[in-house]
Amino acid sequence: MRSLLNARVTDIKGIGKQLETKLAQKNINSIQDLLFFFPKSYVNKTQLIPIVKCSHGEKCYLEVDVTSKNYFFTKGRGIRFVINDDSGSAEIKFFYYAGTHDKNINIGQRLRVFGTARQGRNGIEFIHPEYEIVQKTKNLINENNLTPIYPNIKGVGQKTIQKIIRNALELTKGQKFNCTYDHLISNLPDLATAIREIHLPYIYDCPKETELAIAKNRSRVALDELIAYFLLSYIGKNKNKGIPCSIDHQLLDQVRSLLSFQLTYSQDKVLKEILEDLTTDTPMNRLLQGDVGCGKTIVALMAAAAIIKDRFQVAIMAPTEILAKQHFEEAKKILSPLNLPIFMMIGSMKTGEKKEAMAAINQVPGSIIIGTHALFQQKMEFKNLGLVIIDEQHRFGVKQRLNLRQKRQDQRLPHQLFMSATPIPRTVAQTLFSDMSISTIEELPQGRKSIDTSVISEDKRANLVESLEKNILANNSQIYWVSPIISESEAIDALAAEEIFNNIKTLLPKQKIALIHGKLASEKKDKIMDLFIKNQISILVATTLIEVGVNVPNANCMIIEGVERMGLAQIHQLRGRVGRGDQSSYCILIYKKPISDKVKKRLEIIRSNTSGFIIAEEDFKLRGPGNIFGTQQSGSIEFQVADISEHIHLAHQAKDIANQLKIDAPRATDEVIDRWYSADSEYLLA
Repeated sequence: MRSLLNARVTDIKGIGKQLETKLAQKNINSIQDLLFFFPKSYVNKTQLIPIVKCSHGEKCYLEVDVTSKNYFFTKGRGIRFVINDDSGSAEIKFFYYAGTHDKNINIGQRLRVFGTARQGRNGIEFIHPEYEIVQKTKNLINENNLTPIYPNIKGVGQKTIQKIIRNALELTKGQKFNCTYDHLISNLPDLATAIREIHLPYIYDCPKETELAIAKNRSRVALDELIAYFLLSYIGKNKNKGIPCSIDHQLLDQVRSLLSFQLTYSQDKVLKEILEDLTTDTPMNRLLQGDVGCGKTIVALMAAAAIIKDRFQVAIMAPTEILAKQHFEEAKKILSPLNLPIFMMIGSMKTGEKKEAMAAINQVPGSIIIGTHALFQQKMEFKNLGLVIIDEQHRFGVKQRLNLRQKRQDQRLPHQLFMSATPIPRTVAQTLFSDMSISTIEELPQGRKSIDTSVISEDKRANLVESLEKNILANNSQIYWVSPIISESEAIDALAAEEIFNNIKTLLPKQKIALIHGKLASEKKDKIMDLFIKNQISILVATTLIEVGVNVPNANCMIIEGVERMGLAQIHQLRGRVGRGDQSSYCILIYKKPISDKVKKRLEIIRSNTSGFIIAEEDFKLRGPGNIFGTQQSGSIEFQVADISEHIHLAHQAKDIANQLKIDAPRATDEVIDRWYSADSEYLLA
């Protein structure tokens, strides 16, 4: 099966050159890559329901007739269709590409519509739903299987992804993966069966039985992924040599003298640990964790500055351009008096700016380079990379981190420092990071204000707005207002943010209010954030993209909607955006009724605790197996299938199997690793 798995995706029916290029965006180049592109959730399209039974927030599958259509205008032209069945009427709306839908859908046609119901002005409505014209489609309903929903691929629709993966499954039907460790496991299906059934889960009469079957298949695939993860870490640890660096203590003393504050005891302690690692020929593999606002960045910058005079380059990689720019500005502010070369490389830079920066980076050995994923593009060459610092490390997949570590010309590895403001539960740290040194900043800098957190239901929003006007806005303070995550669609989440924005504008007509979300162009986002930083905007309505990278000391109030759908770590990250100035700070968590007892417990944890470490531990204890129909996964590492809150017991088993494979079948380890970290990646650099 190996040769077939390694065949190009174009060997699959329905994939031509154009689609091949689009799939390559997600590193899907072979048939194996496609089979390992797993669903993030499922929907049940085996039963049609009448419009009258559709409730706000529920996913619904309808068969309806189109009775009217008309255009409407917001920031662009949209189109609205009225749909009917025997039980009532509803609306479907499209805010983008209205012309395409106008051409496809005509009055009098019968459609099958799938989407999330919302309560609109005229009753139930569906924003950007999936639809099919009944007369032109055969076998619309699959009677036996859930419909998989895959991660987005730019320019490729869900139906296309579903179709080509089914074709790949058909092509490889009856063949098995080579798993030399199968005799070490029991009560789980073979890998090929598990993969097939993850893509096409069978629907049993009992919903619980369906969920258990999916969980069992995901556990089998998660086990394989975790085995690959441990094998990767073992190989890298045993085979690679690092680069001993000389520490410039005199320059570090100069940096300290330029700071307007003293490092805390914890900051000094972890800096010493990092500097000791940098002087050895064993590649540093250290995690620096600490709560939001504890001062990890200044520690990282000092570690970077310490080796520049030894003609080493330091790459600092951030998950967002906003955060990369913030790190760049902070580095220049602190280090520019010492004339240390500092460069930036981000995706939105113009072609000429990128070429100029890349030329300078390739010529200046002792320098700091700050950027995003643009740092590991193929054309990017470093002069003498000695240290890689990855901020918010859980936001980068292992493959991305591998790519950056391949940027040396010799066989030696740069040192690597991961930073995370998402504390890792002790159980997870002991299991997944046993081969990694962990440094923890356990205290916040002096002067950081505590944040008063309260929890309210959405029907109290009007009272909240009145209180904000009197107690926050009247003092010229600023507010973040985070809209809820309501679907897998960036477009729909943007519309939810727009609704909150319009509602607040109505309630507070005299205030300067702005809206920022993922659909905006980078230039527009940057302009809005700049105005907010300069206090020319009082209230910033945003999606969760402000979770990291925003530092506005005058913003002392964070309001988060839809908290019942969010993880505690994410809420805590958002809360950490305030409390950075000298004012009292507040965080208001808004939930939609009704909520379960489990959600109440989780919200009480976040309300009554300010320590991210306590929150992480308590959340881990409460979190059960994931919801197969949900949109969120958690974990301190971004695995494709494994979810540590659900599969921590498998991690122990995977570790034992990986150890056994090293002894009994060392040649088989390559194939396990290749399944998850493709053969064209130099995984030995992990």
